[in-house]
Amino acid sequence: MLRNYFAVAFRNLLRNKLTAFINIAGLAVAIACGLLIFLFIQDELSYDRYNLKAARIYRMTREFLSPDGTPNLHLGHLAPPFGPLLKNDFADFEEVARTLTTRIQVTIRDSADQQKTINIENGYLAEPSLFNIFTVRITQGNPLKGFDEPYKIILSEQTALKLFGSQNPIGKPLRLFNAYESEVTGTFCDFPAQSFWHPSMFISFSTLNDSTIYGKEGLERNWGNNSFGTFVLVKEPFDPRNAEARFPDFLDRHMGTVTAEEQAPMPSTWTRLYMQKMTDIHQHSHLDSEEETNGNITNIYMMGVIGMLIILIACFNFINLSTARATKRSKEVGIRKVSGAFKNQLVVQFLAESVLVAFISLILATGISFFGLPWLEEFTSKSLPVFQFSNWPLFAGLILFTLIIGIIAGIYPAFVISGFKPVSVLKGRRSAGKAGIRKVLVTAQFAISVMLIIATAITYQQLNFLNKTQLGYDKNQVITLPLYDAVAGNYDAFYNEMVVQASIKNVSRSSRIPTGRLLDSMGG
Repeated sequence: MLRNYFAVAFRNLLRNKLTAFINIAGLAVAIACGLLIFLFIQDELSYDRYNLKAARIYRMTREFLSPDGTPNLHLGHLAPPFGPLLKNDFADFEEVARTLTTRIQVTIRDSADQQKTINIENGYLAEPSLFNIFTVRITQGNPLKGFDEPYKIILSEQTALKLFGSQNPIGKPLRLFNAYESEVTGTFCDFPAQSFWHPSMFISFSTLNDSTIYGKEGLERNWGNNSFGTFVLVKEPFDPRNAEARFPDFLDRHMGTVTAEEQAPMPSTWTRLYMQKMTDIHQHSHLDSEEETNGNITNIYMMGVIGMLIILIACFNFINLSTARATKRSKEVGIRKVSGAFKNQLVVQFLAESVLVAFISLILATGISFFGLPWLEEFTSKSLPVFQFSNWPLFAGLILFTLIIGIIAGIYPAFVISGFKPVSVLKGRRSAGKAGIRKVLVTAQFAISVMLIIATAITYQQLNFLNKTQLGYDKNQVITLPLYDAVAGNYDAFYNEMVVQASIKNVSRSSRIPTGRLLDSMGG
């Protein structure tokens, strides 16, 4: 019986090619837009979910207050003494790990026994407990063996390939900043794109005990250098509000006042600590110090609403065309009823036609998405593989979504058409349903379309304003370079060498750049 329904539906589509084309094309474009938007949202919401203990990982943040009590700086990093004290004072903190990011110069010997210096971005000094918190897939070596010793390094696979090519990096010497001899003890798989940070190497945290690098005293007493990422693995059940309620007393006990005579205000009056879920960092965190540029949950909501509105427009269009075409099928319905067809059989027949149109649209939408995906990846700077057989939830969701769309779009026309009375229809006195509902749908369809057009125009104007606003300098003629130690120590020579170049007009240095953040983690 079901096969017969779809056979009749297919023949009906062939008899009404123009209407079928409009319905299929409209639904296909809508489903393609919905699919691309879904892929973007899915990618954004999957950040840091690869960590097996993601639900129990928190990042510590620190806020500074103005004299009037208003926040003036909120950092995603803490001062170094906090880490061990938090682990000692809070029994529900299973693990605490500190990290310190740095741009690293490494010196290696190449195959010709020549020294080669390479600058590595996103290097992190990290405590061994980090590997008990995060899911770091070790490909060579053992991070828990020897990583508590100074000058030990674990490289990401890409960094290992960059430094040593196809050679086995284990045991290879590396010189840090042309001064500190270190050893590679392992490699790890590069963090996935859906991660709030992407370390290129981990250096043993105990390296900082070297007084020429940082010093043990600084790690224990420097409350002003808030450059250290501090991550906590909590025990379940856990309520972060209970821990945060104890933080003021924790701050006052450990930081205290400098001297009793100075009558300095207690630390809890001018600084605060908070706990932030790791899975909230990418979408919900926009602090004054972040590891990387984060997303925005508002964009997710907006894209989701836009996708639903596009689908609604296509569904409204389908309903209007189906009901408007009902007059041409009224006699068909009358003859079927006279021949003994029941209303529920007619409903199933027309729903089958609607579902068939939806699945044909899905096939066409898949092709449109295939060609539109590279544009979306370029626009969002993401890799969004859609055609992966391992992504079976996506395919199952698409089929279910298409089925629902087909039923929703066809249920009203099915009941309208199947409700025709045979006598009235055969005498030619039956209209194509109530025009009032079609008017509402048409009005809603045009209203949504106009709203999306206006929103698009406003967004375009805003982006155009940002791109064409005069910044006070020509960004295409200004190049910013990191001030590496080798350059900082010989800046005059570097300056003289640069200004004699015909292509360089002038050279300058500063502790900040105009486009950078003026407040930082030093101080407080």
